[in-house]
Amino acid sequence: MKKLLLLSTLLVFGLFSTTVGQDLQGMFSLSAFGGVGIPMGDLADDDPEAMEEGDAAYRAMGFKFGVAGEYFFTPQLAIGMDFRYVSFGSKDIEFQGETFETDDKLNVMMIGVHGKFVFMTEGDMRPYAIAGAGLAFPKLKDIVGFDETDEKVDIDIDSKPYFIFGGGVIFFVTPTVSLFGEATFDYMLTDGAMMEYDGTEIGEIETNYYSIDLAVGVAFWFGGTE
Repeated sequence: MKKLLLLSTLLVFGLFSTTVGQDLQGMFSLSAFGGVGIPMGDLADDDPEAMEEGDAAYRAMGFKFGVAGEYFFTPQLAIGMDFRYVSFGSKDIEFQGETFETDDKLNVMMIGVHGKFVFMTEGDMRPYAIAGAGLAFPKLKDIVGFDETDEKVDIDIDSKPYFIFGGGVIFFVTPTVSLFGEATFDYMLTDGAMMEYDGTEIGEIETNYYSIDLAVGVAFWFGGTE
């Protein structure tokens, strides 16, 4: 029994030591992640008057997922590309003492590039900062009551630039596999974006939308310097 415990302890310390000493320079990672999107500001506003003015989007918390790839040029700095998808639900609307139930969604596909700076070059747990930009492709889904048929319809919205910034923590499980948690502030430059239904322009968004996104994921690491 004592020999088994000693062997287990040595294996754990051996894994820890290989992880702690890992240099990220020259390494490439592929990751997948998922989490939630928390709308803020006009994106979450459900005031009917603000909605009529083209500002409030009455969005509720939604889900997000994505994939990313990045390359570390130095032990601390990486450049990468990412794909993110977020789907925001909708809030029920209170108007003149009545509650109107809604189940439409705002879906946003985001394709961009980012930079990542890791604050610690050693250790199995490494905090980092991230900043990026790209192009967002928003779309309103399952809008009811837009025309006389009362059927669910989709509304296209012009693609617009976005940027993100935030931070997270990488935890290496092995030298080639890590887990991470990340929080980002996502800001879409939707002010001026035209909405279109069935080939006809129907209005313009008059504000920028933003949210806080929380995600966890797993990354697989390749390459590296000797």
